[in-house]
Amino acid sequence: MPGRLKSDLSGKRPNRRTGEVAIRRKAEEICEWISVAMKYLRDDINKMEGYVPGEQPQEAGYLKLNTNENPFPPSPRVKEIFDEFLVSGGLRLYPHPLGGELRKAISELTGHPEEGIVCGNGSDDILAMIMRACGKYDQRVILTYPSYSLYRVLCQIYGLEYKEYDLVAEKDFSLPKELYVARGSLLFLSVPNAPTGTLFATADIERLISGFPGVVVLDEAYIDFAERDHLALLAKYENLLIARTLSKGYSLASLRIGYALGHPELIAGLLKVKDSYNLNALAISVGAAALRDQQHMQRNRDAVVRERQRLAGELRGMGFTVYPSDANFLLVATPKADEIYARLKGRRVLIRYFKARRLDECLRITVGSAKDNDLLLQALKELKKEKTF
Repeated sequence: MPGRLKSDLSGKRPNRRTGEVAIRRKAEEICEWISVAMKYLRDDINKMEGYVPGEQPQEAGYLKLNTNENPFPPSPRVKEIFDEFLVSGGLRLYPHPLGGELRKAISELTGHPEEGIVCGNGSDDILAMIMRACGKYDQRVILTYPSYSLYRVLCQIYGLEYKEYDLVAEKDFSLPKELYVARGSLLFLSVPNAPTGTLFATADIERLISGFPGVVVLDEAYIDFAERDHLALLAKYENLLIARTLSKGYSLASLRIGYALGHPELIAGLLKVKDSYNLNALAISVGAAALRDQQHMQRNRDAVVRERQRLAGELRGMGFTVYPSDANFLLVATPKADEIYARLKGRRVLIRYFKARRLDECLRITVGSAKDNDLLLQALKELKKEKTF
């Protein structure tokens, strides 16, 4: 009846006064939280927006193509390391503070001396070390946009001024000419760039490094899927740092293994500011084993690249604009990006939608296995039949 309170599922009629009291108490609780934050946190931390990672579903049954994980398992040698740790009792001991065997394996793979290598808890840890050691409060940090949003967040955390330069999006998100005359203590460049997949020309990268007065950081998180890397530049430029991860190409995202390569004196500065035991012993041993199984990594890498090409062709055939990519994901443009994202999620298919400037009509899709990609394409075909796009 109109004007009467409806019963809840238990059959009991809600108490309006009790509800009002609960709302008031909740409001008071929120005010108390705000009060505590304003009292104890820095003003800039209160005002900033933290980094927002890709959605992690809380239940099984999702096709997860939103956070750029490798669809294939890591090297079989990884299981051997796990088994050895369970038997040896190694978990009770502190890990090697510099990465030990992992640092050695990185040196073997890259040809770079161990004293020019620092290991970290994922490449995010490496990026934070670089900010702490090289970011200067009287100079800007130079960034591009769109790119990995954690760079901006780290600048805010450490109280560093930054300036973003928009990539040129007419064709392939190339570097803007203004970037070559930018000045600061640090310049971060994601290569291939996330979330666009762009692999900038080596000549353009070298021009940036040679003309920049501070440290240039090439974030090569997705380099295992690219046609070339930039290791050769380390011998030419003392102001270059290359950051890498084992999360993508080596299928070890959950163990958080990253590293940086650079001039030994620069690396010595990073070692001063890193956490004392920033990488656990299991990750050190597993990472070293994975790096030494290049045959397995290359086989998985080649499968991802083949699927990237196939998926790009299929998406173009559906009418999407697909940007060139040298990573394990594709950035696609469509006028109904937000609706497609929501409709796919309703079908338990997760991709990434960025509600952000210049990306509000874009979707980022992780390249999965052939089966994963077939399921995605089938879902998109069904949405197209329903005239979603």
